[in-house]
Parts: sequence; structure tokens; C-alpha cells
Amino acid sequence: MDADFSHDPSALVEMASQLKDYDVVLGSRYVAGGSVDQNWPIWRKRLSAFGNFYARTILGLPLHDVTTGYRMWRREALLQMPLEHIQSSGYVFLVEMIYLAHCLEFKIGETPIYFADRRWGKSKMSLGIQLEAAMRIWQVWWGYRDLRSAGRLARV
Repeated sequence: MDADFSHDPSALVEMASQLKDYDVVLGSRYVAGGSVDQNWPIWRKRLSAFGNFYARTILGLPLHDVTTGYRMWRREALLQMPLEHIQSSGYVFLVEMIYLAHCLEFKIGETPIYFADRRWGKSKMSLGIQLEAAMRIWQVWWGYRDLRSAGRLARV
């Protein structure tokens, strides 16, 4: 969750209740009832929407918001994640984690959230970070090919 309260802490109640049925719950801006701040510049809205579309399409993820940082994991699920295989840092880390959870057939839910524009600080989203993320998605896809081809997976 973002420390600048862009993620509303009140959403944690619903996310926690969904952990009864899911291993991971994503706070999603892009499901019915979810939204982003109207003050977001158009370039940021398009970048976010495109980044999600790009990652979801390449990785074949049946989710709406794979780049959200608002997540809640069941402890048991995190303990089963082979974290030593995670190679990403920065924003792509979020996508790699949810892709690995998907490959391991974890149950992933999404709940709508409102993502407010930041009140303090500034975005770290540079062109370099955007290019790194665009290339890294393909490395994630390639790096977990053994899990994709295994069919039904035993958790690591």
C-alpha cells in the first residue's frame, strides 16, 4: 500500500474478508466500482491502463489490475512462494509476484478501490523505469516457462 494514503485504508476491511476465499486479494482500480482520481493527468491514466493491458496480455493473466500495489496475502500463500526466484525490482516486482502466484494456481481475487492522487511527494515513474518494465515483462514470461508448461502445478 502506498504510504501517502493514495490507497484508502478503509478498503483493508473488505480485502481481509475476501482472504477467506482467496490466497491473494488485489485492490483493483479497474474492476466495476474501482476508479482513479479525476485529477490524474491523462498521460498517467493512459500509462496505467496500457501497462496493465500490456502485462496482462503478454502473461495471460485473467486479472484487471496487475500493477496495483494494494495487495493482501494469506500468510500461508506467501510462505509457499519461491521468493528466491523473484528477480524483479521496482514496479515490475508487483507483476512478477502475481504472475508467479497465478502460475502456482493460487486463488486470486480483486476488490474495487479508489486510487486517490498523491498529496505529498512525486512519482518515481521515469521513462527509464517504463522501458525497464516493458522489457522485464518478457523476461518474466520466459523465466517461468517451466511452470506454464507443467500443466497442473504442485506448489513449490
